[in-house]
Amino acid sequence: MHPLYQAVCEKILTTKNWFWSGHKKTYATSKPQIMNSVCFSIRPGATAQPLHRDDWCYHVVAQRADKYPDGLQRDTGIGFFVAAKRSTIQNGATRFIPGSHLWEHEREPDDDLAVHTELGKGSHHVITAEGEIPPKMKNGQLLHDKEENHYLNMGLEKVKTLPRALQDICGYTLSEPFLGWVNSNNPRVVLDPSIKGNKDMHGTDRVVMSLSSRNVIIQGES
Repeated sequence: MHPLYQAVCEKILTTKNWFWSGHKKTYATSKPQIMNSVCFSIRPGATAQPLHRDDWCYHVVAQRADKYPDGLQRDTGIGFFVAAKRSTIQNGATRFIPGSHLWEHEREPDDDLAVHTELGKGSHHVITAEGEIPPKMKNGQLLHDKEENHYLNMGLEKVKTLPRALQDICGYTLSEPFLGWVNSNNPRVVLDPSIKGNKDMHGTDRVVMSLSSRNVIIQGES
């Protein structure tokens, strides 16, 4: 929960939009959540990972750009690589291709363009190609789901001990307007059933789902 990392992720990955709800414009802000967290420890004889983009889980088809767009909204995730000890070419420093964040989907990675990121202990780097530096934390837009399944990876009792902000970026809150609900409610009720006042996107306290052979009808009840 480093404040600088979180600020960068919110600046680049936060999505804001509005939509019609009847005759009313409803505004929503969807903040990034943790995609995954990994600690790399490279052993003698290990081979380097092939150059790739970490957004491949989301079937992103990027378009070529001459410069990073002023309005942002180009990326689905950010990878922060933090060196737990000095990182060198000899002990597995990660590789990346400078400028590849502007490439189009069809462009094949060229290993001859890759450079190694040698870092001192505690230094960090933000890149597009995954490599071998420990540890990393990635934040991603909630387009489909997070790469790592935090709900099964951490027991509910463990999650309850985490700070509220960390619970939120792990997915225990709504991505506005109503993505990630549990029983038509904010998933925070799973952590604290005593929470009151949670409502669905139509302002009702409860939603009943009626299934038919042709469609699903969602009927709000007050």
